[in-house]
Amino acid sequence: MLTSLTSYQFARRRQLEDSDGSPVRTIDVQYDNRIRQISQEIRLSSTGSGPWSYVVGGYYEHDGYRNGDYLFIGAGAAPGYYSPFTQKVVALGLFFQYTRIGRALRAVADSHKAALSVGISLNQIWVIVWFTAGIVALITGIMWGARSDVSFALEIVALKALPVLILGGFTSIPGAIVGGLIIGIGEKLGEFYWGPLVGGGIESWLAYFIALGFLLFRPQGLFGDKIIERI
Repeated sequence: MLTSLTSYQFARRRQLEDSDGSPVRTIDVQYDNRIRQISQEIRLSSTGSGPWSYVVGGYYEHDGYRNGDYLFIGAGAAPGYYSPFTQKVVALGLFFQYTRIGRALRAVADSHKAALSVGISLNQIWVIVWFTAGIVALITGIMWGARSDVSFALEIVALKALPVLILGGFTSIPGAIVGGLIIGIGEKLGEFYWGPLVGGGIESWLAYFIALGFLLFRPQGLFGDKIIERI
């Protein structure tokens, strides 16, 4: 008795990973995997009526696998989506640059003694700083909680603020924005291109290595003021 069995299987997985947590496709990774399998089996066997029983035949199988990973940066940002964010950054920069309180905050950040010598009240500055920090933290927590789950893992996100400030400079608001973009894009590019070489997990430590390099060669950051000490 001659038996022939033919099999064909096809599977495809398309997964889009939202890497930046925003509702638009700014920094996303798309995984596209395809698997094909073709097999053929031919058997020649006895009918079982004679004194001998036998089974002879052959089996052939061909497997094909295709893996495609695609990185999208700024692919789906609609015009005007970032305008509220841009307005807030510009307003904050103008506040620090041209208002009396903003200049006082910068003066205290540079030198407490120099600020006291021109009549700036440190107690008033501390109240303004802590009040503003609390409002910003409250708004950030509400927005993040509405977008993602709230858990103890948020401390990892908070720790990423340190390398961002080191890159941009502690005294520059635009520097913090540019530093965040560099860290975010650098982590995705590192995970995408170098992650398979080291087994993955680059996103958890690459930002700190970038910050370490800046501390060694440019400690004031990209937009920070260079400190000049005279002896």
